[in-house]
Amino acid sequence: MEFAVDTTDCRSCQHCPPVKATRFLNNQMTHLVGVRQSASTQVTDIHYKTIGKAAGEETMVELRRLHMLKALKAKKQSAACSKRLDLMQTCIAI
Repeated sequence: MEFAVDTTDCRSCQHCPPVKATRFLNNQMTHLVGVRQSASTQVTDIHYKTIGKAAGEETMVELRRLHMLKALKAKKQSAACSKRLDLMQTCIAI
């Protein structure tokens, strides 16, 4: 049997009975983060997000350019939505 851990804060709506019942059925344990404790971890999250975004920015710019050229060739407006391949290429660049 496999378990998953879900981390929530004290003010989360994850403490209502329907969500607790769903977690029980899915074998999900709840890890509660205390009041004013999540802010100390957000600094680390923002730091790594900035590093990752900077690493993938060149690839994202190139993919946007390719989407624009493809739309010009098809005489359509460029759709600004990322597909699976775009996301995968960005992840590889990161």
